[in-house]
Formats: sequence, C-alpha cells, structure tokens
Amino acid sequence: MTEENKSVTVDIYGTQYKLKGGEEASTAYIQRVAAEVDSRMRQLSNNFPRLDMPRIAVLTTVNVMDDCFKLMQELEKERLKQDVSERQRHKDRDQLQQKFEEEQTGLKQERDSLEADMQRLQEEKGQWEHRIELERKRNEELLQELDQMKTTVQQHKSEWEQQLRQQEDDHNEEIRKLRDELSQGSSLQEEYAKLQEEYAKLQTEYNEWIQLVEQDHPGK
Repeated sequence: MTEENKSVTVDIYGTQYKLKGGEEASTAYIQRVAAEVDSRMRQLSNNFPRLDMPRIAVLTTVNVMDDCFKLMQELEKERLKQDVSERQRHKDRDQLQQKFEEEQTGLKQERDSLEADMQRLQEEKGQWEHRIELERKRNEELLQELDQMKTTVQQHKSEWEQQLRQQEDDHNEEIRKLRDELSQGSSLQEEYAKLQEEYAKLQTEYNEWIQLVEQDHPGK
C-alpha cells in the first residue's frame, strides 16, 4: 500500500480517527486537514465554553463550509473577471485585427494607385520620348534641307557672278572696239551711247537681283 492510499491516524479535539484519503491525498495533506479542523474546534470551545462537542463540531463544519463557499465565490468572481478579461482580449484582438486589415487594405489601395500612376507616367514618358525623337529627326531633315539650299544658292550665285563678269568683259570689249571706231564717224558715237545705256540697265538689274537674293536668304 502506498503512502497516498494507507490509513492515517489523526487527533481531532481529543479523539483519535483513522482517515484514508483519495488517490491524490497524501499523509501530510490528511494530517494538515485534521490539524485545521482540530484548531477550529478548539478555538470555538475557547470562545464558547458551554458548548458540547457535537455542537462545536456542527459549528466548525458550518464555519468551514462558510469559508469554503466564500472561497468558491472568490474563485467564481476571479473566473468571471478572467472571462471578462478574456472577452476583452478577444475584443481588443478583433479590433486590432480589423484595424490591421483596414490598414492593409488602405496600403494595398495606395500601392495600387501608385502603381497605376507609375504605369501612366511610364506611358507618358514613352510618348514624350517618341515625340522628341520625331522632332529630332525632323530638325535634322530641316537642317539638311537648309544646307542643301545654302549650297544651291551659293552655286547659283557663283554662276550668276561668273555670267555677269563675262557680260561685263564682253561689254568692255565692245566699248573698246567702239572707241576705236569713234574716230571713223558719229554713228559710232551713237552706238556707243546705246551700249552705255544697256550696260547701265544690266548693272541695275544685277543690283536688284542681288538685293532679292539677300532678302530671300539673309546671312548667306
């Protein structure tokens, strides 16, 4: 027989009792319970000397049960407090969870909005880059056309200047010939005057043409 299951002899208010506890009650535990009952009965006897033993035992039992009920009430209050605390913790946890989910939803919406803005900016960037590239090519083409026009104008100008010099040389040659022929008759003088007029006209036309070219192509 183990210590937990054997009988234990205890003294309660001058009487010997053999007590046997349950499987979880040790000898020390049984002795402690018996000592507490004995102490309570002796205290009642000291407070009420006229009471006999049965009444002392009954009052002791009542007091013990009163303490037991009070302890049970305290335990129940504590359990209720724990229940309330547990419910409050669940409530707080649910509120925190809801707040967390709301914040997560807000962050997700903000992230989606930022991603949409980023996508839009990327598209706009691509469009602007395409436009800039087109404008760059167009400017290059215009510069090429302008260079070609400059080259053409310079070529024409050189040709016109050469033609004008040739005409001037021819005219001077004719004037020289006319001067040689002046001595031969007045008719030659008249022809010379006509040639002078034609030369003046040619010179005027040439100056007007140069002014027109400079106006059409300033800075050339």
